[in-house]
Amino acid sequence: MSVSFSPNTSAVQKDPWDTAQRSQRDLSLQVPLNYVNHPAVSLTAACFPDGQYDEDRFVQCLSNLLEVGFRRLLADVYWDSGRQDWSFCPVSIPASVSSDTSPSATAPTPSSSMGALSTGLLTPHTTSVTSISTAPSSTRSSEHQGVVARSADPTSSSITSDISTSPLVGSDNSTSSSITQPSFSVSASPNGTIFEASGCACSSTINLSVLMGLLNDYFTSTENTLSANLLYLVFNMHASAVSPTKPAQAPSPSDLPAPSSLLGPVLSGNLSAYIYGPSELSSDRANLNSSWYRAASWQSPDTSYFTVNTSRNNIHSTPDGWPNEVYVEFSHGRRLLIGWGDIDPQMAGYNMSGDQGTIFAQDEFQALRTMNISDAGNVESGCIYQTNITDLAMVNSSWAFTTDDFNLEALKADLSPYSKLDLITRLTNCGISPLLNTTLFNMPADVNPTYYQNFTHSTIWSWAPGQPSNNETNSTVVVDHDCAVLDPSLHGRWRACDCSNRYLAACRSGPSPYAWELAPYTVPYSAADDACPPNTTFSAPRTALENTYLLAALYNHAGFSRPEYLDEDYSIWVDFNSLDRGDCWVMGGPNATCPYNNHESQTENRRTVIVPTIAAIIVLFVTALTLFVKCSANRRSSRRTKRELNGWDYEG
Repeated sequence: MSVSFSPNTSAVQKDPWDTAQRSQRDLSLQVPLNYVNHPAVSLTAACFPDGQYDEDRFVQCLSNLLEVGFRRLLADVYWDSGRQDWSFCPVSIPASVSSDTSPSATAPTPSSSMGALSTGLLTPHTTSVTSISTAPSSTRSSEHQGVVARSADPTSSSITSDISTSPLVGSDNSTSSSITQPSFSVSASPNGTIFEASGCACSSTINLSVLMGLLNDYFTSTENTLSANLLYLVFNMHASAVSPTKPAQAPSPSDLPAPSSLLGPVLSGNLSAYIYGPSELSSDRANLNSSWYRAASWQSPDTSYFTVNTSRNNIHSTPDGWPNEVYVEFSHGRRLLIGWGDIDPQMAGYNMSGDQGTIFAQDEFQALRTMNISDAGNVESGCIYQTNITDLAMVNSSWAFTTDDFNLEALKADLSPYSKLDLITRLTNCGISPLLNTTLFNMPADVNPTYYQNFTHSTIWSWAPGQPSNNETNSTVVVDHDCAVLDPSLHGRWRACDCSNRYLAACRSGPSPYAWELAPYTVPYSAADDACPPNTTFSAPRTALENTYLLAALYNHAGFSRPEYLDEDYSIWVDFNSLDRGDCWVMGGPNATCPYNNHESQTENRRTVIVPTIAAIIVLFVTALTLFVKCSANRRSSRRTKRELNGWDYEG
């Protein structure tokens, strides 16, 4: 079967959630990748909770997880030394009864449908089992030579064999132990051979080629639409075991992956058009003049987030900087970053050097935070936000993540209308990405994606549930709600409101992204820029942590330390509006225009607009607001410059 990205109807994002997620992506486009939070999920927990490793279910599960908004994927992969293949099944599948082959390291053929965003759909192989033999076909791993096979389905093809014992290769190749093989059932299915042992059932095709094929189709399906996003894939590496009830043995040196079977070459061979790896990062960091600075200003990351060194020849470099999404995705067409998670001791002999150009080292883009959570679900310690401390060196949220039970009962409820903060939202507000490492209510994501969708919705730090809502009916009058405010009665979440209302304005101050001031008097949205104090600029938070610091600035300004004392009358303007088009939220003040094309059919428009055009305009506003602190004297001329640049076309 061919592998395609095909989420369930119930997983497809609907407005206003769709608009909320898309506009939040646009807000953060120029922030370095390591400071942007994303919901993370363990594929083992979400897709294989019952020990059933089926290709069709996995494809459906992963499609649903991508559709509902998970951007960081944690995958457990197992090296099956007998078949010389990477598998998601923790049990070794005998090479003698598998007609599957390893994925080849063949690069896809790029297309030019969207500049640098290339395609190259890998068509995974399929298996059709017509006969099964227990005769050993390989001498590489003797543990697979004795298999008992019995039919799990009376309608399927099956064979049987006697139980035998064989030595298992240990970590010390000079010694071995004799372990009795467990009984397996072997049956045929449309996806190949199904093997079952001790409650663990695996399709012979549940291997890396399925993941690569699905990601290829996902990237192809989303490369020309508003749904394009970066993905982060973290691999935990294991050795497969003879039985799920017995520990895995270390492969002998000759059974470890050959150079062409290392994860790096396999992944780059099939996904090279989309991978941004350590080689690219190292090259970019070494000479910013020829990388991030050379790109158009709207494509460059906000340098206030990292260290910049300057050589005698005026060459700028950074030891710790990361690019931003618009640079990686829209300028260079890359959609995927890959890193190592845990590596089992049994795989200590694996040749890590062969992956250095493709896969980031352990924990290079994930930093586990130890959290102290009260019984009431409050974050007692571990939150990155620190009162009155805005120095980035002391408020480091780089790649921060954590995992917990997250008070998951809250996910059963409809999150709209908004009722209360749950732990997931509190952690997100702390600048930490939550990792879902459990099966929600014993329901894998292919069966019920709604719970997983509620999880990702809880990580939306900007809009309150049910927002943005662009109008309301007052008696018989329809009032447009095209301007955004941070509402303290919604715990700092945003809502859309009438632009003629009068509120204080959020004004960014100083070089730190966490320093905020408020305008000294209330104004309508159109006058918010002029109301900001000198040496500040009307702006909007771009990350959850920036939003938390803005909310704290509001508390300090109002003289209250407890949020329950502030109602919606204390809301403040943030620089985000949809005055040009109701479903298109942009920064840049009241004269900003929508970067999407101007077709009247908004529904169709969401699926056909080329995303780089969006970045070329939206991020332009972010650049102007964050890299240059304008004085009050030139405030109006700066706004005119932004309008003149709205017509930029994407290059790449």
